[in-house]
Amino acid sequence: MTTATSQTLRFTRTDPELNELFEQTQEISDLGNVLALASWDQQVNMPPQANQVRGPQLATLQALLHERRTAPRIGELLDALAQACPGRWLYRCGSWPSASGAPRL
Repeated sequence: MTTATSQTLRFTRTDPELNELFEQTQEISDLGNVLALASWDQQVNMPPQANQVRGPQLATLQALLHERRTAPRIGELLDALAQACPGRWLYRCGSWPSASGAPRL
């Protein structure tokens, strides 16, 4: 029987693929935060006449966020991470189909 303490992780923060995954998820987080802030501003501070400008801005941010979240590269990086630490929680959660498809979020 293999225990969690006997499994050695074969990646580090200096691993280029893990570093790329961190960078991409940070970008996704940043875009989500900017989208939330712009939406809050629209609801709380903006005059109604400004909606004709803010609407397309929000749509652009939403499209960028969707594009980043569903990028095939994210699935590839998650697959590489799962292979580096087989049997860990990441692979078992099954949140992505494979490197050939984008993650399902």
